[in-house]
Amino acid sequence: MRSRLLAAAILYCLTIPAVAGASAQSSDATVIGATKTAILVWIAEERGYFQDVPGGVQVRNYDSGTVTANDLLKGEIDLATSSEFAFGSNLLIHSDLRALAAISASRTCHLFTRADGGIDKITDLKGRRVGITRKSIGQYFLGQMLTLAGIGPEDIVLVDLRPAEIADAVADGSIDAGMTWDPFVFAAQQQLGDNFLLLEPDDGRYYYFLLTTRRAWLERNAAAAIGIVKALKQAEQFSSDNPTEAKDIIRRRFALEPAYLEQLWPKHVLRVGLPQDLLFVIEEGIRWRIDEKLTAYKEVPDVTEFLHIDALEQVSPKDVGIIR
Repeated sequence: MRSRLLAAAILYCLTIPAVAGASAQSSDATVIGATKTAILVWIAEERGYFQDVPGGVQVRNYDSGTVTANDLLKGEIDLATSSEFAFGSNLLIHSDLRALAAISASRTCHLFTRADGGIDKITDLKGRRVGITRKSIGQYFLGQMLTLAGIGPEDIVLVDLRPAEIADAVADGSIDAGMTWDPFVFAAQQQLGDNFLLLEPDDGRYYYFLLTTRRAWLERNAAAAIGIVKALKQAEQFSSDNPTEAKDIIRRRFALEPAYLEQLWPKHVLRVGLPQDLLFVIEEGIRWRIDEKLTAYKEVPDVTEFLHIDALEQVSPKDVGIIR
């Protein structure tokens, strides 16, 4: 379990306004549903890297990976960006889901408290009220952290709140600590100032952000899938070579405060790939759902069946680390 905390990660969502658009069925263009976390998607769009994809590409703004995943399942969009935790949860219900690649590894989910609250370490949470969003990766990672600290679920009081409510509740003192993700952690930090305290800020947890689709779309659009992966690799290279320009694209696209962007950017490793440990983190997330009785599955399925490796292998075989 310790290796899981060091190797993997959580679901996280960043709020941006939803933008209406045509349904995936009303155009020949491929529609990608993306949150602001999908940095390489937005850079690829801005730089024109999608222009060679057969039929073209439309990128549609979403407020969370959960919503993009839901619209993918409903057929409203062709591809979606979401965390590996959300992907693992959904593949238990929808066996036709496929992941083309991870497009970042991110560390944006944090456990935090008030510096004046008498909580300096995880074990101090005993008997305290801790805010989480139930069934989210925040609850999942909090459980992992508590277990390593020798704290059982009966030792704390879990309070189910939306991410924005967690930040506000820690700030006003109605809960003692909270586990959620940026931008809500950043909002709490802004509210609390010097009274903001991260618990175990250097624990090394990260999660993968994936580009996902459905098997039926892949069967009809193999060339488009390859073109999209190629465009994302171009965006990766541009971001590596031109970090200041890449950050400016995201800042302008979402009207972000420079201070927020500067603290957020180092939390993302922008790389398109299929690393071997992706299998492990998806499996661990599924195992947690089984243990929590959130699924009818009794055993973890073969996750390799849900990965579409061909597109990345055509574009950049060195970035395929999955052993088959």
